[in-house]
Amino acid sequence: MQMTDDILRNFCKGDERRAVTYRPWSVGDYSYATDGTIIVRVPRLDDVPPPHDRTIEKTAAKIDEWMARLADANRVPVPRIELPTPKSWCCDTCDGRGTKHDCRSCDCECYDCDGTGRCQQPIVVAWRGAYIAGQLWKLIAELPGSTIVASPPSPPIYDHVGFAFDGGVGVVMAMRKP
Repeated sequence: MQMTDDILRNFCKGDERRAVTYRPWSVGDYSYATDGTIIVRVPRLDDVPPPHDRTIEKTAAKIDEWMARLADANRVPVPRIELPTPKSWCCDTCDGRGTKHDCRSCDCECYDCDGTGRCQQPIVVAWRGAYIAGQLWKLIAELPGSTIVASPPSPPIYDHVGFAFDGGVGVVMAMRKP
């Protein structure tokens, strides 16, 4: 599978308020995509522009540092796990409207349910002492040739778990114990 801007966008949040998570961006030899909890890095794609916010270059340098520390880590294929269907309920914050306010013209998306009107119980995958959000595990597992670090580097990189896939590498932030 050829990596494209569209595939990278699966790892972005689409929140215009934060340039780093809004869409993929390129610095130096690489293109990056993140939603703030997972980040992937691939060889630079021609259709992925540099960031508008120059402070992101410092973020890229930190990410490159993490990736270098994970380069020689022992990896294993990402286990394919059948994740359960999450339980959902009507959002208490917006009463199921999907909007912040009760006015007819409101198009302000509810933060608690991401505008869907429904909240979901999070699914968590335990991996060698780390807890990873189920939807992020699924994104990693679906990447071609995906492998995950079997044991953290020493010293560990915060609570991050490294992974690699055909044509790229990434880091996912572990959750606190559920």
